Amino acid sequence: MSVPRSADVLVIGAGVIGCAIARDLEATGRSVVVVDRGAIGGEASSAAAGVLAVASGDDDGARLALRRAGSALVPALVAALQDETGIDVGFRCCGILALAWTDDEVAAQAARVARRRTQGLAAEAIAGEHLCELEPAASPSARGGAFLESLGQIDVLAVNRPEADALVPALVAKFGESGPALTLDAGEQPPPLLARGLFGGGYEMSVPAFLCALRRLGTRYVMLTDGRGGAFVCADGSVIYCPVIETTVAGTAGAGDAIASTFAAFVALGRPIDVALKAATLNAASVVAYIDTQSGLLRRDALEGRLAASSELRVRKWNL
Repeated sequence: MSVPRSADVLVIGAGVIGCAIARDLEATGRSVVVVDRGAIGGEASSAAAGVLAVASGDDDGARLALRRAGSALVPALVAALQDETGIDVGFRCCGILALAWTDDEVAAQAARVARRRTQGLAAEAIAGEHLCELEPAASPSARGGAFLESLGQIDVLAVNRPEADALVPALVAKFGESGPALTLDAGEQPPPLLARGLFGGGYEMSVPAFLCALRRLGTRYVMLTDGRGGAFVCADGSVIYCPVIETTVAGTAGAGDAIASTFAAFVALGRPIDVALKAATLNAASVVAYIDTQSGLLRRDALEGRLAASSELRVRKWNL
């Protein structure tokens, strides 16, 4: 595609905001060029799930006023886009259901509801027993009980650090905060998450305590990912850690899916846990080298080749 040598306006970033700006500017008769390093709508816009949230967060003052003003313009924009393109984007005003899993979160939500009402926004507190009437997929149990009870039926569970933090209160309530320790060699630097631990709802757990708690609930393999901080797997009486591979990151979308699915696939093929974790790490590193979620995915033969050539990628294993 050829790019004009000159234009009235250059918009850098072809996400939802950049494209919307370009559309409005073009309607005024200006010539506009939109550039992006990747696919149109391929970064943050591709991960927003199409949700326009106004009042569910903690924004107040000018930020809240801006969000409300922007939201008020959306229906007219949707109608105009349908007239121009013939595409129904499926826009509807339905509100947001924000779940609370701990007593502290319940109190915070109640305070937010009261504040939003004084600001003229529709907000109400929903009792746990009525959640499923509004959202059938929501757990009717307080603090994630239904999820924890289902873990005995799961062979491979992969969670990232924010998800793990959210599970901490329920696991502490069931097992307490203590757990086994992972001993380091003299001078050995701990992985970042092992040093940090997990925090949620005023509670904290060490990484091994968290992993072992989920294993006690029946899950055979528990994977905990920490982005650039690497990944842990707990199974068969041991904890294994694999660091990330240094690579140029074009986008992180799809990395979590790649690491979890690759690990599960190699385990299903009967490969050792440490090999499965290395393969998962290699595939995730390949995915983040591309802006989209598909271009970097490796086929099995290519992944086996990288495994064979990755002697520098060393895992750390602790026996519990």
